[in-house]
Order: sequence, then structure tokens, then C-alpha cells
Amino acid sequence: MHPETPDPLAAYLAHLDQHLTTRGRRASPATLRAIRSDLRAFIAWWQSARPVAFNLALVLDTDLDDYLTQRQRDGRAAATINRGNASLRNWFAWAVSEGLIAHNPTGSLHDLQVEETAPRGLNLDGVEWLLRAATQLDDPLDRLRDTAMIVLLSDLGLRSHEAASLELRDLDLDGGAVTVRMGKGRKARRILIDLDGPTMRRLRAYLDTFYLTASPQVKVEPAALEAGSVLFLSARHRAKPGRPWEPGMQTVTMRKRMIALRQSAVALVRLQIEQEGDTERSEALRDLIRDLETCSPHTLRHGLAYRLYAAGATTKTVARQFGHSRESTAMKYGKQKEKEIRGLMGRANRRQMGAG
Repeated sequence: MHPETPDPLAAYLAHLDQHLTTRGRRASPATLRAIRSDLRAFIAWWQSARPVAFNLALVLDTDLDDYLTQRQRDGRAAATINRGNASLRNWFAWAVSEGLIAHNPTGSLHDLQVEETAPRGLNLDGVEWLLRAATQLDDPLDRLRDTAMIVLLSDLGLRSHEAASLELRDLDLDGGAVTVRMGKGRKARRILIDLDGPTMRRLRAYLDTFYLTASPQVKVEPAALEAGSVLFLSARHRAKPGRPWEPGMQTVTMRKRMIALRQSAVALVRLQIEQEGDTERSEALRDLIRDLETCSPHTLRHGLAYRLYAAGATTKTVARQFGHSRESTAMKYGKQKEKEIRGLMGRANRRQMGAG
């Protein structure tokens, strides 16, 4: 057995960064972040629950059983626990292959059954309130940029990192298509757009303003207009008046913009509730607030999948537009959502008016 590695976690993460593949492709940064988080969580648990410093060679199968039990008590979702189990299995298997430990204790580590309800998605009403929130922004390019961002996430179903990495050349609006070059698993795909609908109109409005560099209201760095440059612009330096917009938006920035927009949308809906005289409409708006408060780029993507199925799309079409490698992944949107199941349970346990 090799001499003990001073930091087996760092060594394993370096190994992943260089060699981990998913069906022959490099793992995405999001996958690497999730694995790192899973393994650090296990080490943190060990340090608080065991009387000795963490050492891979000291871990027993019973330690893993205790960790799994604690994760369940903490209320972690089954899918999150199972992902952590997979990370641990791979880490210990790597350690055995590297000669760092002699025994892999994860053999009896079992996964939890995941409830097969459909993922949450934001409906069109929620999307429209996000768009209304974007129209309230003072800066003209802020408004159009955030509107385009919402459209790419909700109307085209892009993941946040896919939208953030789009380049100007990827938008073929005359041809009615968007090319995603850096999809999940580094797969490319072409997404078709309705040529006459609001999606196209909103994307064109952003691009038309993007190119108006002579406008006193919109200043853009010259590099932002070069062929192959990024589509989205980050906020200009507010502390330095007159500074132009800078090209590029990180995924984390896009997610922060979504949080700000949903907060603004919730505030707008609350104002509308105060003005509503209709009780039924007010209740519907309160339900919408609950959806908006937890919406994310991914719930916008899920919402599109539900709308496609409702419009008659096949599973193959949804899988193609969303970049799913397996059609079974797209089929999850055909399952009933938790809210629908709760409604069924309520109706099943209440006496229906007019029932004999």
C-alpha cells in the first residue's frame, strides 16, 4: 500500500478534474462542485461525531450507516442522500485503486427510494409576473437583457449555464433557432423558436438595443460586439458614471438576477392582491406567490416541459429540445406533481356535494 496521501480529498478532486468522464465527456463544473460538497459534508460529520481526526482508512461500514441515518434525521431529500452515497462510493473505490486503503466500506451502503413525483415548474402566469418585474427596471438595457434572460430560460428551456455561455453567433433569429454549444455533458443542440411569437420579439428587442452603441443610453464595450462574443452583458460600474457595459455574465450572476426578479415579482403580486376585490382571484395570486418565492432557472425550464406536453409534444421532442440523452428523463414531466397529488387526496377524503 502506498504511503498515506496527506489530503486524500484534494488528491481525489484533482483526479476528477483531470479524468472524470461521463459517457466519454468531461464532467461539468456543477457535477464537480456537487461531489466536492458531498465529500466535505461527510468529513464534517465525522469530525463532529467521531473522537479521532478523519482518516479514510479508519472508516467502517457502520460509520456510513450512522452518517446515512443522520442525513435522514436532518431532513435531506432522498435524491440528495443518494447523490452523496454515489460520491462516497466513487471516492473510496478510487482510494482502493490508488492503494491508499485496503478495504472499501461502501459495499453495504444502500440508496433510499426516491418518490417519483414530477419536478416543480413555474406556469405561464408566474413567468409573466417575472417579465412584469423586468419592465420595472430603470436602465433600458437592464430591462431588455433580463427579459431576454427570462425568455431563454422559460420559453426555450435553457439551463442557466447554457444561457450564460451563449454567444451572439448562437442566435440565428432569421432561421428561428438557438444553438447551445455547451450543454450538459458538453453536448451541443439546436433549439427551434416560434418565428412569429413573443419569444422572437423579445430576443430581437434585446439584440437591436445591444447593437446601438452610439445611443447615449446604452454604451457597450467594443469587445462585446466582436464575432463569437458572449450574448449577455454584466452590469456597468455604477460607481463610475459613463462607463460602458462589460461583456460576459457568470452563471452565479444570472441566478442572482433571477432572485432579484422573483423578489420584485412577489412585491408586484402583493400590491395586486391589495387592490383585488375578488376573493377567488386573490387566493390564486397567493398561490402564485408561493411558486414565485421558490422559482429558479430550473423551475422555468420545467415549466416549459409541462407546457410542451400539454400542447401535444412527444417525449422525443421534449428530450431533443431539452438536451436529454435519454427519453426516460423527459418522461418525468408526465408524472403528477405534488400539488396535484395533494388535490387528489383532498378530493378523495371530502364528501362531494351532490353525491348520493
